Amino acid sequence: MAIDVQDEVTLVHLSTVATRNYLIVGALVLLVWEYAVTAKDEFSFIWRKPFNYVKLLYILSRYYGLVAQSVNVYLALNRLSYLPLHQDTCRTWALFLIFSSGVHFTVLDCIVMIRLYALHRKDRRIGFMLFCAFVMELAVGTGCAYAIYYKTSYDITCDSYEMPFHTVYLMSPVMAMQIVIWTMTVYKVHSLGARHNIPTLVEILRVVIRDGTCTFLLILTIYIATIPDVAASRILRMHATLIFPISMLSISGCRSIMNMQRITGVAPEHSHAAH
Repeated sequence: MAIDVQDEVTLVHLSTVATRNYLIVGALVLLVWEYAVTAKDEFSFIWRKPFNYVKLLYILSRYYGLVAQSVNVYLALNRLSYLPLHQDTCRTWALFLIFSSGVHFTVLDCIVMIRLYALHRKDRRIGFMLFCAFVMELAVGTGCAYAIYYKTSYDITCDSYEMPFHTVYLMSPVMAMQIVIWTMTVYKVHSLGARHNIPTLVEILRVVIRDGTCTFLLILTIYIATIPDVAASRILRMHATLIFPISMLSISGCRSIMNMQRITGVAPEHSHAAH
């Protein structure tokens, strides 16, 4: 028996919802697994240390990620599974995803900037440059959130369409700044490594360059995997674009802090790499 167009569209929509639900549950499972395998180190290197803003960054990265993905699973298995979805529902969910990914990107950005600032012996010029970069990234994030909430339309599964073209390219300056920060970090680490041969310092610099490179490659991968497709199609598939990046950014932030704490026992900005 022939299937009419409306039935075909419905089947496509149901397939989209099923795929989205699998991805959302998978993203939460990934975070729970990461928590299970690092819980012992977290207790030793995070919770046994005095409270400071580095611990605050860790808490945001770890526990806000778990909360955000738990909320996504609840929404996916309840309200977001009942089609058709209203535009206001989609906008609210999109804003939540943008905010959640923004929190984790900001935490990761702070970690990278703190280390670069420390490597340059807290040079005020470097601090001012990083502050300006941070403000610029916040402004870009706010602009993207505004455009996605007020200027974007959604289909019945909450995939956006006719996304404002300029919104996509707002992310280009952010990626450019990440390249600058990573390049400055690599140059400074190699400069310090060439002048000093202290085992502890060498190990700290090794961790800084390894984690910094992993962070940079993660952000670059997210950018390459999402921005060109969104720019070409002007369609933002939120489950494919934002769900797993939240988990990956959360894991990267937690690992970066924990790795430095494991070596130094102090906050990244107080490490010997600053001397």
